Amino acid sequence: MPRQPPPSAASRRAGDAVGADARVAASRAARDQAALQLSYTRIITPSAGIVSKKAVELGQLVQPGQPLMTVVPLEDVWVTANLKETETADVTPGDSADITVDAYKGMHVRGHVESLSPATGAKFSLLPPDNATGTSRRWCSAFPCVFTWTAP
Repeated sequence: MPRQPPPSAASRRAGDAVGADARVAASRAARDQAALQLSYTRIITPSAGIVSKKAVELGQLVQPGQPLMTVVPLEDVWVTANLKETETADVTPGDSADITVDAYKGMHVRGHVESLSPATGAKFSLLPPDNATGTSRRWCSAFPCVFTWTAP
């Protein structure tokens, strides 16, 4: 078998350039993979809101689909109040309302009635209360009513 002459300097440089191009491509692929993995560490919510019921801590490993927190949206704020059946006679959806919260003394928020339930909460519960004692006492039922804010 005849001996091959040693590669020339030009062919070595061409081979080095091809090897360098391959290393650059591999480095770029590794960088892109690292950027993708880093993007998985960011939690993005589809709407603005306040975090509630946080069930994760910094540095904790989580699994795909694991609930981490609840985000309460700020665009659709509403409150449900249970009105006595004697208080529902003049309440209809669209009526204006003055909303106060016991936790925020002196604060009044304007709103309106969004909806009024056609029945009491007990009628829609899975286990309605059962008065098996045989007493004929009449209890005042509460009807859920949803109020939304119009201006803080």
